[in-house]
Amino acid sequence: MVSAVFLLLVLLAMPLAAVLSQRQLRREPDAQAIPSHRALSTQAIVIHAVLMASALAAAYSQSLSLNWYAAPELRLILIAIGLVIAFCYLAHIEARLSTNSTDPVRIALRKQPLDGLWLTATCSAAVAEEYVYRGVLFLLLLVVMPMPLAALISALAFALGHLSQGWRGALYGLAFALSMQLLFVLSGALLIPMVSHLCYDLCVSYMARGRKADLAGQA
Repeated sequence: MVSAVFLLLVLLAMPLAAVLSQRQLRREPDAQAIPSHRALSTQAIVIHAVLMASALAAAYSQSLSLNWYAAPELRLILIAIGLVIAFCYLAHIEARLSTNSTDPVRIALRKQPLDGLWLTATCSAAVAEEYVYRGVLFLLLLVVMPMPLAALISALAFALGHLSQGWRGALYGLAFALSMQLLFVLSGALLIPMVSHLCYDLCVSYMARGRKADLAGQA
C-alpha cells in the first residue's frame, strides 16, 4: 500500500502537477505570475521533503537495501566529472540560445539570488531526487521489469516532473536522469550521483547568475 502511494506520487501526481503548471504559465506568460524566489525555494524544499518521506516509507515497507556510500573507483570519478562538465556545457549553449527568451521560469531563475535558502533547496534537490528516482523508484521497478526499462521509466518520471521548464527542459532532464542512473548502477551507491547532481546544479545556477550580469551590462 505504501509503495503504491509512492508510485502514484512520482509516476502520476508529480508529472500531472508539472503539466498543469506549464499550462498555467502558457495562459499567463508573465514573469509576474511566478512566485518570489523565497516562495519558489520554500516550495521546492517542501516538495523534496514530501518526496523523500514517501520514498523512505516505501523503501522501509519493501525492505529495500540502498547503499548511500561505496568507495568510488577513479574511473567512476572521472566519468562523473566528465558528465557534469558535458551537461554544464550543454546548459551553457542552451542558455545562450535562449538569451532573449520570455519564458517566465527562465526569467525567474536568472533573477534568483544565490542565498542560503537557495542553497538549501539546491542541496535538497540533489539528495531527494537521487534517492527518490535513481534509488527507490528504480529498485521498485526493477522487481517487475528489466533494468534498461526500469531506468528509462524512472528517468521519464523525473523528466516529466520537470515539465514546468518546458518540453526542451524535460528532454534535457531525461538525458541527465539516465546519466545519473548510470552512475548509480556503476557505483552501486547514491553518493556519486548525489554529488554530481549537486555540482551540476551549483554550476548552472552560477552560470545563470553570470548570464544575468552579462545581460545587465548589455542593457
